[in-house]
Order: sequence, then C-alpha cells, then structure tokens
Amino acid sequence: MRAKDFPFVDDALTSRAATLRDFLTSDAPRGDARARLREELVRWHPDKFSKYLDLAREEDLGEIRDRVNATSRAVRDAFKASAAAAAARPR
Repeated sequence: MRAKDFPFVDDALTSRAATLRDFLTSDAPRGDARARLREELVRWHPDKFSKYLDLAREEDLGEIRDRVNATSRAVRDAFKASAAAAAARPR
C-alpha cells in the first residue's frame, strides 16, 4: 500500500481541534462523543497503528509515520477540546 491508500484525515481538518472533534463525533449518539474520541485515540496511537506498517511500501514509511503522528496529535487535541467544552457547559 502507498501512503495515499491509508485513510488519513485531511490536513486542513486536523488543524483545528474543535473541527476535528465535530467531524469524528458527528454520527455518535448523544453523550457518546468522548467514547468515540477515545476509540480514535487508540486507533491512531502510533504504537497501535504500527501493525499496519507491514502493509506499506518501504519508500512511503516516513510519510506514513509522519501522518500517523500528526493525526494522533490532532485526535488528542480534539479529545482535550471535547473535555474543555464539557467542563464549560453549565450543569
């Protein structure tokens, strides 16, 4: 597989945590947004994603690792944005 074959999120989407949070949780049942983001944290964690690197072409490994790391950071930021938004809501 080439780098373009992996389901990376568009760079423009990962640049804003709130936008990525909304994208990743758009179809999550009400109240399940944090659980959905937690699933994505595991999915995109570089250690967990490494099992897919055996499928990648050698010349694309650097780009794939960079994209996985960037996506992982973006999902982590989205998770933090979700937690901050939940804390800011009146109870």
